Amino acid sequence: MNNFLRSAGLDAVQAKKECKEILASAGVPKEAVKGLQRVRAMLEIFPNMHDLKLTELILLEKTRQKSKMFESWLDLSKEFPDCYLSQRYCVRWFFREHKVKEAIAYIDSKFSGNFLSAAEVQQCALLYEEIKEHEMSDSLLSKGMKKFPDNIGLRTILARNHVQRGDIVRALECMLPISEEKELPPSAKALQHKLSASIQVLDQIAPSDWRNHKNTSILAYHMAILIFKDRKLKTQLPGQLGSTSLFTGSLAAGGAERQMVNTAVNLLKQQSANKVVSGAKLVGPFEILVTTLDSSAGKDFYLSVAQAGNVTVRQSQNITPSELDEICPDNEMLSTLLAVLPRIPMFGVQRLVSYFREAKTEVAYLWQDGAVLQGALAALIAEVPKIIVNMRGLPPNLRPHLFREEYYGMYRALAKIPGVQFASNGYITALAYSEWLDIPVDRFVIVPNGVAKMVEKKSVDDEEMWQDFNNRTADATHTVGSVFRFDTDKRPLLWVLFAREYLFKHPDARFVLVGGGRLLEEAKERAQKFGIDHRVLFVGASTNVPFWLKKIDVFLLLSRYEGLPNVLIEAQMMGVAVVSTPAGNANETFLEGETGFILSELVSPTTKEMCEKVQDLLKLVRSNKELSKIAKEFAKSKFSIQSMIENTVALLIKT
Repeated sequence: MNNFLRSAGLDAVQAKKECKEILASAGVPKEAVKGLQRVRAMLEIFPNMHDLKLTELILLEKTRQKSKMFESWLDLSKEFPDCYLSQRYCVRWFFREHKVKEAIAYIDSKFSGNFLSAAEVQQCALLYEEIKEHEMSDSLLSKGMKKFPDNIGLRTILARNHVQRGDIVRALECMLPISEEKELPPSAKALQHKLSASIQVLDQIAPSDWRNHKNTSILAYHMAILIFKDRKLKTQLPGQLGSTSLFTGSLAAGGAERQMVNTAVNLLKQQSANKVVSGAKLVGPFEILVTTLDSSAGKDFYLSVAQAGNVTVRQSQNITPSELDEICPDNEMLSTLLAVLPRIPMFGVQRLVSYFREAKTEVAYLWQDGAVLQGALAALIAEVPKIIVNMRGLPPNLRPHLFREEYYGMYRALAKIPGVQFASNGYITALAYSEWLDIPVDRFVIVPNGVAKMVEKKSVDDEEMWQDFNNRTADATHTVGSVFRFDTDKRPLLWVLFAREYLFKHPDARFVLVGGGRLLEEAKERAQKFGIDHRVLFVGASTNVPFWLKKIDVFLLLSRYEGLPNVLIEAQMMGVAVVSTPAGNANETFLEGETGFILSELVSPTTKEMCEKVQDLLKLVRSNKELSKIAKEFAKSKFSIQSMIENTVALLIKT
């Protein structure tokens, strides 16, 4: 290609022009990869050209590249210190790495504080906005407006920032001083028109209180949903289940993600076998849609399972976003509200409406709060007749780290929309949502999880790891273990504390912990600090969980938050009795006093009670030779894949 470019007489001017064209067409990663090849070919001819180097890094960002990107942007910023785009990406990466102080220092190093132009003020303010330093950004813009009173751009930027934060009223107030000017720049004119139109619509549909709402973008989102409260549903053919899209954030190593993949795989399997399920013919297709499959962040953990089951998996982040005026051109009120939506619903609307329309989706099966936030309005706009809102854990009001202001009004609005069905995998979850939202619990359909038969794999590495641990703990008479993701919700550090306390009274015990995650190393360090690391085997993430469950006598789960924990079901399927906190629907997964015990406290369980329950259960296991069989039969009868699929189909065709 390089010889061709040289022979074609490519010059610097043409190369710069091509950079603009390549970036304009690189809306999705696939196109960015194509553009990257072209840019790198031109870089061999012009190795020091700023535009080419900048375009290369922007394209790498569009391909979701993460490795060494921060360093690359810093290098480009040093090489071309006046390049604003490289500055902006540097600041963005500082923020991604949770280095806000460093980001501020970086910004301060680029600007002296004695701004010589409105452009400098604007650039600096936007950099502060990138790192969510809203007060610093607003203050700088306000000072700039006084110093450069004739500059409309600063006022427009400030107003746009208010819109992005959901404050339409302040945005309009910011634009009022220039409202009478005739020769406004196109960007200012467009923003002013959008604000005026939005306020007219809000005055029309919520005249009494919308101006007192602290986030008008969220209110606009809720109002956009309520536009569909009288919608007429498309007629679905009775006795069959048509095109179904199962949507969630990712296929990371979580219980909900695994359940969704199992659902899609088994729906497809039943369809291929021409089975009639719950009185319905499975017509399909059945596809999985996720926001991202970012492998560097572990977002594709269950992708291989879906692919092995021949399920098509798509990413919404790879869908070219639609222009807002193209989405619902015949509904002026809705179009106006869409223009001021919060970020996540906006992301969904611009990508998922076209997806649902092209897939001719008849059922949008939305898993977990984030997917509902992104997908519900899009499904309504696309006229999807059946929308399943599937709650998998306790509601956001009980999980503050997952709470978003949009959720409460969103669910309350969706409860009024024809064709929207609430579902859950456990009664406790359904009850908690119904109490939070003040809607009857019978609005929820319960579909218990389906857990496949666990098959142990032959693994030399696992055998060697176990034999080494077994030899080091040859005096052990029993093993307490668990399988979980090492993050705050699962409380691995508390688990290690339990292990220390239990060993004080039972020095003949040992422990096996299976799972990976960001707190794994800290858990190991704590075990070492306690002087018990020789009695604890940290297996790490494993695809051979059955092998390790067979080594455990009693299973202990200390989760703070859960939906319906599959791992408790899986342990019993392997004949292992369980102890658990009362997290989510945990107490629905075993027979209390027969195949397991529930701890009395969720928020602050005591190690004393943990030790007592584990000891009591161990006695029960040793005294009842049938316990293992009872646990297996209970788990298989209540949580079989077949019953889950039958309940799922009944839910999806429910009118």
